[in-house]
Amino acid sequence: MKVEEVSRAIFKRYMPGYNEYFVHGESKRTSFHCSLCQTLMPNCKTICDIGGGWGEFAALCSAMGMDCTLVEDFGDPGMKNDSDPRWILPQEYGFRVLKQNILNEDFNLEAGKYDVVTCFDVIEHLHNSPKKLLHVAVNALKPGGLIIISTPNCVNLLKRLRAVTGKYVWSPMEEWYEKPVFRSHVREPSVSDLLYIAKDLDLREVKVLGRNWMGYLKQSPGYRLLAGLFDYLLRLRASLCSNLYLTGFKRK
Repeated sequence: MKVEEVSRAIFKRYMPGYNEYFVHGESKRTSFHCSLCQTLMPNCKTICDIGGGWGEFAALCSAMGMDCTLVEDFGDPGMKNDSDPRWILPQEYGFRVLKQNILNEDFNLEAGKYDVVTCFDVIEHLHNSPKKLLHVAVNALKPGGLIIISTPNCVNLLKRLRAVTGKYVWSPMEEWYEKPVFRSHVREPSVSDLLYIAKDLDLREVKVLGRNWMGYLKQSPGYRLLAGLFDYLLRLRASLCSNLYLTGFKRK
């Protein structure tokens, strides 16, 4: 089966309470993540996904024949439901789970173990600097290994337009102010920020790619059609896209 078909099957089976549009959009995004790994590292055998939530991406990579490890603290409020079917993803798909807080001072990964390390939509949530975490991630790569870091873009086209009209571009006030622990976006990077990180990590063959995922989650077929069109056009200039991907290779 194709990557996207496998991804969609995982989301439909393990997220039965979500509407079909969310399943379509998230499975599309997750299959892109897996395909990106396969394209940039065709002989990928071992992969570590840092902060990968329930493990849908880890499950997909495992289903596609990779040896996958998920690093996650399972601290999000949505993970308090013991009956959620996604708890059995590691057993069903055979990936390992390292239950760790990635911000702990003693957090580490085995050096030189993985072909690919991924960190999708994680660093924008961190209250601490992600510098140590990302150096740990690169150290865990084999020589010539691939790291992929994705984040929202703090200056995407929509946010630029909203800012001009005086509209809100961050998390709802209640989510930040009323809850005792805030786990949403603290600082979203730009393209130049990601290139700064790549230089600090001493990566080679660095690229920043742009994608736009939110439109694929909408219920309206017309909206999703337009979202796909704008996604294709905006990719020509990553700095305007809503989602950014930094890719680079560890020096041999």
